[in-house]
Amino acid sequence: MNSLLNNLSTLCIEFKTYIEGINNANIQVNVYDLQGKLIYQRNNSNVINISHIKQGVYFTEIKSPTMIYRTKIIKQ
Repeated sequence: MNSLLNNLSTLCIEFKTYIEGINNANIQVNVYDLQGKLIYQRNNSNVINISHIKQGVYFTEIKSPTMIYRTKIIKQ
């Protein structure tokens, strides 16, 4: 398994999501709404600042050159 995404977990704190267990190099993070529309994109960072989006359910996609990890975020 790719060491970049080993033990990957997400932690939501105060409208920011911190992605733990990854190295910032060569990753892309996308956040999609329930309709599949891309609403946020960030490269080479393990922090997603979602303070500007409204409450709801969103999907994240974390890509490295060799893997893709998808998860759900619920913003309250």
